[in-house]
Amino acid sequence: MKLLHFSDWHGRFRDTSGPGNTITTPSGSLWRDAVSECDIIVCSGDLLPNASRGYPAIEVLYQIKWLKENLDKFSWIGSRPFLFVGGNHDFTDPCPILRDAGINALNIEDKIHEELGIKFYGFPGIPYLSGEWNYELTPMEMAKKVNEIPFGEFDVLVCHAPLAGYLDSSIDGRVGNTALTNRLFYGVDKWPKAILSGHVHE
Repeated sequence: MKLLHFSDWHGRFRDTSGPGNTITTPSGSLWRDAVSECDIIVCSGDLLPNASRGYPAIEVLYQIKWLKENLDKFSWIGSRPFLFVGGNHDFTDPCPILRDAGINALNIEDKIHEELGIKFYGFPGIPYLSGEWNYELTPMEMAKKVNEIPFGEFDVLVCHAPLAGYLDSSIDGRVGNTALTNRLFYGVDKWPKAILSGHVHE
């Protein structure tokens, strides 16, 4: 079984065969080969573009409109399962709109979902930034939410923010999830087989 994981496209697509950000994602024949070989597609957030600095009243309507106008850009998913966890730039759940277009899309935020014998759990929370974006949590809120993750009951953790100290270095410094790192190292007996994250473009 092969997973294709991506994140942080922010609505940028070159064409219907792949993403527009050539720095952080594959493109051309490499991308098409990866798509053709995968069984499950996973997005760990920041799929959608923004029209403002995180004003929900503006973002929800804008992102719904963008999705409906750009459904052709998702045709490459085909009939494979598309598992989605929102990022701080995602203010609407794209899955109902994608399902209406015939795409097998499922939002797995804060739930366990089994696909092809693999159990996934989605966690969208990110460490507090500025109060402008979705899923921001203060340290106390984050610790509470992380303690609710049912480790040991799933195989793959899909989280928008990476663990603190692992792929979390950005131009703004380290932005990983300290509560998640602490819970994994000091609070669980069994780690997931894989952790898929996004958030940090670098």
